[in-house]
Amino acid sequence: MPNHNSQPGANIPPELEVALISLEKAQQDLIAVAKWLTDPDMSDEIIGFHIQQAIEKSLKAILLRQAIDFPRTHNLRLLIDLCRNSNVQVPSEFLQVDVLNRFAVQWRYDLLPATVQSTFDRETAYHLADRIWTWANDRVNDVS
Repeated sequence: MPNHNSQPGANIPPELEVALISLEKAQQDLIAVAKWLTDPDMSDEIIGFHIQQAIEKSLKAILLRQAIDFPRTHNLRLLIDLCRNSNVQVPSEFLQVDVLNRFAVQWRYDLLPATVQSTFDRETAYHLADRIWTWANDRVNDVS
């Protein structure tokens, strides 16, 4: 990811600057998940939360870059719909993010039902989040 702080006083459009910050924060979530992915002591709730956050921040980066208003939300499908409604071509494989909404902030302090924990595939969810981050990063940094 480009370092947006590399030139002090660089004339970066504000929508690009906040989008890059959002992508950087998403990448930090992905780095944490990559380290915890195979750790049996890390709960699915923690892994799922950071995967959900990485996707949320990646999608918001696209909306921020294009100066598209969005409500304060953790709903991944709503963010995808806002992208699509703004003529952002969202790969169809990303439409499955709905299942990760259960890990959003509103669940952060509650225990997830056992059925949720037993059906969570950490690796698949992580790779989906990584693909979404890469796609968002490409969109945000596209200068055309």
